[in-house]
Amino acid sequence: CAGIIAAVGNNGIGVAGVTWNSKIMPIRIGFGNYWTQTDWLVDGLTWPVDNGADILSNSWGGGSASTAIQNAIAYGNTSGRGGLGCPVFFASDHNSAVSYPALYPESIAVGASSPCDERKSPSSCDGETWWGSNYGSSLDFVAPGPLTTTVDISGSGGYSSTDYTSSFNGTSKETSSHLRSSTFDRQCQSTCRIGENI
Repeated sequence: CAGIIAAVGNNGIGVAGVTWNSKIMPIRIGFGNYWTQTDWLVDGLTWPVDNGADILSNSWGGGSASTAIQNAIAYGNTSGRGGLGCPVFFASDHNSAVSYPALYPESIAVGASSPCDERKSPSSCDGETWWGSNYGSSLDFVAPGPLTTTVDISGSGGYSSTDYTSSFNGTSKETSSHLRSSTFDRQCQSTCRIGENI
């Protein structure tokens, strides 16, 4: 997601991020096989707000409603950017109706479309049968989902053996894409700091 957001642009090599002058603030909210707990999630939402993030991009979701998590999202909406508020984007890729925390009214729920301009589903035209976007009236944005070229971790830790991958996908990717279309686009072209919960 970081490459889609902020890969260096206008340099004649590789790919360019949608807001290439932005700074990424990576925040780890879990360990191992997706293990986390509510207080870590709350810290992952409030710490970037308290440390200068302008936008929160969240590549996680699922579980039941939580007042603590909803309050942390609302805190970002009201306290971020010196009281102007931070938009809090959430990926939504469980091939079902939108779920928490993307479902909170304080969140911006992001879904995915296929290259054929349809909802990304296991049967959509892209051939990626292992995932699908959430759907329904609770989605706030939809962006192209599968088959995206972006930077990659070099070596065995990445998706490919090169510095780039051409098949990055999922609504975490769409969440990154929508930062460009957010109301903060003008600011992000020069000084945006993006808290990315991974």
